[in-house]
Amino acid sequence: MPALNHADAVHAAKVESGDKTCSIRGRRKRPFKVGDVIYHVACNYRKGVPARKLGTAICKSVTPIVIDGNRVLLGDDDLAHEEIVTLARQDGFATGAEFLAYFNRNGRFEGDLITW
Repeated sequence: MPALNHADAVHAAKVESGDKTCSIRGRRKRPFKVGDVIYHVACNYRKGVPARKLGTAICKSVTPIVIDGNRVLLGDDDLAHEEIVTLARQDGFATGAEFLAYFNRNGRFEGDLITW
């Protein structure tokens, strides 16, 4: 029973409304699998606010993703700029630039795109 924490209030609201149907996360010791029940929660541990359950969903896909500078590799596909913008919006970001800045803040990012 894997859980996804959406600590940011904007992203949590988009999960609750159904506008956000994917999340990009670093690789886990126990990776998500298609068919898993995903428990969505909102919790900011640093503020001492108790966790709030946002809902559950079934994992539809798990795709490896690499974000390095302005380049995004989704599985074997090198995404075009328009595809990056679309992915950014699906993941709850306002712009492609905001999305790239977030994932490039510590250098190259490797993880999984989880959809539900």
